[in-house]
Amino acid sequence: MIIDNITSMAEIAIKHSINVALSTILPVEKYEWNKNVDDAPDRISKVNTVLKEYCESNNLVFINYYSAMVNGRRGLRSEYGNDGVHPTKEGYDVMAFVLKNTISGLI
Repeated sequence: MIIDNITSMAEIAIKHSINVALSTILPVEKYEWNKNVDDAPDRISKVNTVLKEYCESNNLVFINYYSAMVNGRRGLRSEYGNDGVHPTKEGYDVMAFVLKNTISGLI
């Protein structure tokens, strides 16, 4: 459902001549407030893989925040987030760096 929603929005934008860039979902080892999601790293990996393939197939910009922010357990590195999900200023600084390097020369 996540993939369908994102790709649908991208296709609408493309049809209206809007430039599209998609990014990875940030790494998350677990959602402390939702114990029912016990496979977050696998789900996120699947979505990120499909989004990357979609971007490659449609010649869209793909921004890979995930690789710069992931730890050894496939969660958010502690220096980039306090709760394992939401980035801190340091996390956003890394994201800004990744974004600038990805779109450099495109605009």
